Amino acid sequence: MPAAESKHERIAAALATLLAGITTTELDGAGVPKYHYAPDAVARVKWFDERDLAKEYEGLILIRADPDVGSEEAAQTYTQIAGFTIVYARQAGRAVTKVFDQDLPLAATVSARLIRDMKRRIIENYKLAGIAENTEVVNEQHDVAWPGWDLGVIEIRVTYSWAVAEGP
Repeated sequence: MPAAESKHERIAAALATLLAGITTTELDGAGVPKYHYAPDAVARVKWFDERDLAKEYEGLILIRADPDVGSEEAAQTYTQIAGFTIVYARQAGRAVTKVFDQDLPLAATVSARLIRDMKRRIIENYKLAGIAENTEVVNEQHDVAWPGWDLGVIEIRVTYSWAVAEGP
């Protein structure tokens, strides 16, 4: 039997599973779709590189683990704060060339929607299936661009604990 993965690794996997579950068919209490877009794929990456944006996907989410933010030990319990940066990329439609020719949403609108979709999914599931104590969005970036893609970028912090005797 293989050894159990670390909590940090399980959190990264839980984030990928959670974000892969974004769907445009899930409705809120008023019968309106909860999310604007659904990703075709979710991948964990070591670095962000626009070569990861495969043209066969209309939308994809890339998750990168950042250096841990902090930790503390108290009363035989160790608490860790892990950071992640998440990029939600969606292939851009044709460019809006005239101010009043806006049958397609502006890149800024798409970016805001991508960020909203990720934040809503994470906030509604902030304990990541019981692995984490809290997950918070600490930064949003609307002005990031890669040619041919609309992007929404968020940075999150995940707080989790374990008994010192158990290990992470």
